[in-house]
Amino acid sequence: MNWDPTQQVNPDQPTQQSGQTPSDYGSGSGAQYPSSGYGNPQDQYMEAPPPPPPPPMGNPYDPYGNPQGGFGMGQPGFVGYGGAAPATPLPLSQAIQELPSQWWKVLTKPSADTFAQEAGKAEWGVIAVVLAGYAIISGLLGYLRLQLFPLTTTASSSGVDLSGLQTALALFSGLGALIAVPISFFIGQGIYFGLAKAFGGQGSFTAQSYSTLLFQIPLGLASLLLAFIPVLGGLIGAAAGIYEIVLSVFMLMGVHRLSGGKATAVVLIPVGAVVLLLCIGIILLIAISAAAIRSTQ
Repeated sequence: MNWDPTQQVNPDQPTQQSGQTPSDYGSGSGAQYPSSGYGNPQDQYMEAPPPPPPPPMGNPYDPYGNPQGGFGMGQPGFVGYGGAAPATPLPLSQAIQELPSQWWKVLTKPSADTFAQEAGKAEWGVIAVVLAGYAIISGLLGYLRLQLFPLTTTASSSGVDLSGLQTALALFSGLGALIAVPISFFIGQGIYFGLAKAFGGQGSFTAQSYSTLLFQIPLGLASLLLAFIPVLGGLIGAAAGIYEIVLSVFMLMGVHRLSGGKATAVVLIPVGAVVLLLCIGIILLIAISAAAIRSTQ
């Protein structure tokens, strides 16, 4: 086929060379495409590669295997279970004002994502103020309860008035709460933190302590107030204790990025250890009592 100089050439079509058919045109076939003017050949069949898929919920890595950010709560780049970044610490006065709404959110919408977001507000000043206030309230309510429901009678068989002893016992109980509450809290949090790290937890002790107070404070205050109702208070207190275990599991999942099974193990291991120690103590007490009875016979 001879070339006709009068023939119009379409600039969008590749130039046909000798020995080639139209089916040979395309990427990699040796076809020549006219330049687009920017140094790149025009190819109507070339398409942009599809965007990478979004990372799964709770995945700390992007589609290319690179970490998205810090694993610890409060660190830059941390993403919660639901993909929402946690809040940042607030000024002390504002943080105290927002605590009731946080308590309500944690108690009514318990989830790992809820704790992952709220734990970003963790700050030692808030923890100290809230824990000190709870210790003072616990001491006052304990003192008042012992005054209303005394453990001893007001008079002994010998006619000695025991009202002073009852008052001293109530005062000692109230003052003891000021020391016992923070000590027991940090001992428990230390045990949870060590077990969480052993299971691969990535959160901080500050975030864990703050998140725990978000449900322990309202549940503890409710239990102390309901303790003035002898039967109903005990039943509701037991239910609150079970719910606290459930919330502890969600808290460990959100703060330390643990699976449900690992978080449950962290919570139940100390409970199992306490139950085991109680069983051993009861067995020893029964053995000692039986030995004392045999020695008197």
